[in-house]
Amino acid sequence: MMTRVAVFVLCAITGAMSQQAIPVVPESTVDFGKVYAGDLAEHEFVIRNQGSALLAIKSVQLVPPLIVKRMPATIAPGGQGKILVSLDTTKALGKFEGFALVRFDNSDIADAEFSVAANVVRRIELAPLPVFFVAGIRGKPRQATLEIINHESTPLTIYNVEHPTERFTTKLDTLQAGQRYRLTLLLKGDGPGGRHTDPILLRTSSAQTPTLRIEANTLLRERVYAFPEAVDMGTIRLADVAARPTLLDQAAQTLMVYQDGGKDFRLQVRNNVQCVWLRAERGPAGDRYQITATLAGDRLRPGPITGEISIETNDSEFSKVSVPIIGSIVP
Repeated sequence: MMTRVAVFVLCAITGAMSQQAIPVVPESTVDFGKVYAGDLAEHEFVIRNQGSALLAIKSVQLVPPLIVKRMPATIAPGGQGKILVSLDTTKALGKFEGFALVRFDNSDIADAEFSVAANVVRRIELAPLPVFFVAGIRGKPRQATLEIINHESTPLTIYNVEHPTERFTTKLDTLQAGQRYRLTLLLKGDGPGGRHTDPILLRTSSAQTPTLRIEANTLLRERVYAFPEAVDMGTIRLADVAARPTLLDQAAQTLMVYQDGGKDFRLQVRNNVQCVWLRAERGPAGDRYQITATLAGDRLRPGPITGEISIETNDSEFSKVSVPIIGSIVP
């Protein structure tokens, strides 16, 4: 027969075990969809306490620019608390995916996680992006377009388009007066060669956005060109090579050399880096070569890899092309 003391102890233990906080989250995700920069985007997440003990919130961890505007410190048994989460739309342009992680005082209670998504666009939207990337070959103009979309309540007028003109020109077309415009960048086929970044400034009638800035990234290649513009062998550890000799084959890099419109393109290749050896293979169309750069295991010494690949071609105008080689060897 169980003694009175034993019954009392058992009841005490059972009572203590029943005094627990049990958080329940009826909704854990919110997607605001398209939101304009500067507009309010906030949501109340609910936590219910279905236990018999007080539920205490220890902290909330968030992905910026999410912030907590209001939250309870505790939630009574049988009650509920609301956590007001706000997204700062002035700092979250583009697609945003973040979370808020609620931690409780009792370490035995699992964290509650809430996810937040939104697509934040400017009041005057530049679509698909406020940037141009245009690459071409000398003698062959290339172009790209983007749209200016007005989400403001008043019509938008674009007064002027300003940018340097030596590398490209632009054309502005009206798709819907006051609402939608298309900007076309035309890369000149006879402009300065190489890679450049220039600003394009659109002067507008918007009080909030009187100037729209677009970044123009252009690249004009010559008829004979190499890709990529530098060969990076990366960082190689001698200890790793000793343990796995096949690592050098995996670290090999590829350089392509093209002659635009070529049919009988020929080249010879050499380099001034002792620990790198090269193999050149001609493409079947006769307009390109694939050059494979591999590290020679018996010539590896600690230190930087610096030098260049020198390419001599049968093109009368572009008979020589140089490509840098970089990298590092460590013990």
